[in-house]
Amino acid sequence: MSPCAGTSCLPLRPLSVTRCWRPRLESSLNPQSDITILSEAGMWRHYEALLRVCRNRGVPVVQCRLNFTRRIAAAAAKLRPGGLFSCVGDLGRLLRLLVGSSRIVVAGIAPFGVWGVLLWWLRQRNRLVYHSSWIDWRRGRVPRNRNSGILERVWGHTLSGVEAVGVTAKAAGELSDFGADPIPIPHSVDVERFRPGPENASRARPAALFVGRLVPQKGVSLILEVAAHLHSEGVDVEFWFAGEGPLEKQLAESRDAGLPLTILGHLDAVGLADVYRKAELLILPSIAERGWEELFGIALVEAFASGLPVIASDCVGPREIVDPERTGLLIPQGDAQALERAVKRLLADEPLRRKMAGECRREAETVYSVEVVAARWTDVLDRTSRQRLGSDRAGGSDARSR
Repeated sequence: MSPCAGTSCLPLRPLSVTRCWRPRLESSLNPQSDITILSEAGMWRHYEALLRVCRNRGVPVVQCRLNFTRRIAAAAAKLRPGGLFSCVGDLGRLLRLLVGSSRIVVAGIAPFGVWGVLLWWLRQRNRLVYHSSWIDWRRGRVPRNRNSGILERVWGHTLSGVEAVGVTAKAAGELSDFGADPIPIPHSVDVERFRPGPENASRARPAALFVGRLVPQKGVSLILEVAAHLHSEGVDVEFWFAGEGPLEKQLAESRDAGLPLTILGHLDAVGLADVYRKAELLILPSIAERGWEELFGIALVEAFASGLPVIASDCVGPREIVDPERTGLLIPQGDAQALERAVKRLLADEPLRRKMAGECRREAETVYSVEVVAARWTDVLDRTSRQRLGSDRAGGSDARSR
């Protein structure tokens, strides 16, 4: 059965989120406010709840992606002029931001890069909210190492006392160490779009779903190893892959060699939600490497909303999102045998899957829904809109940069 049939074809524990939550202030965010979202990767799904707040308040939002070099190279390689025009548009938005003032700027930029100078400049003229999922900054587990004392001081000065949002409790703690005023707010999921399928739906073969980039650090090769072994044992399961990346060719070769794989490619939100409803479980066996770790895992909360138990490796994001034995199973990173055991266990135990499915849906509705997360963003933006401009609030340049 095609998982895309009929379609148009990617926590925090509640206590972690609410532990340091502050009382809601009287709203001061209004249509006269002006919010700019800066992001290197352009993953606007990370800001779905924030955009919902702005839409409900009638607040204009400008979105600007900063990964110009990568996008220009990709557009040139694929002969897509639209990509070049998009870069020109973002460059114009950035230039207008540089000469403007009194905006709220929400910046999702990886630490210790040269963009820190941009954040420092913007803070002098605007109200800055720094948004981060990064952890272990001082141990070099960030994309850009601390190879410049000047840049490190710039980042320390910029973050000192700034309003900040950490995607996980651990990320928020890291921001606190650098002098920011952080609060944990997870990414959100649209629980109306991502919802469980009918319980009595008939499936020709149970499917284990992977959603994400098809790259080694996402554990794709690990899934292939498990798929091959289960196939040799006669275990009736199919593996679905939703996403794009350099390992797509390897997947196609394995499929052509007889493994029960379905390669779905990139799916829009409607097609992706439909695929979640047709699968039995989600697999996310990410493997940390220098400069990268699974810091959240939006696929996990999308699976929760879809009533799908998850199997994930014990990276920092899944550790905070998945409650073992309640909403899914955690396995050691890179452990193919543990992944195989987990897949077999969930496939063989339908009562456990159903129980986990209910818990997953409740978790999505109470912790990760757009409405719940939007309320937290509302408080952050209301506080930020009351602040004086950054140059009046900045602490000493080395107050927290150590």
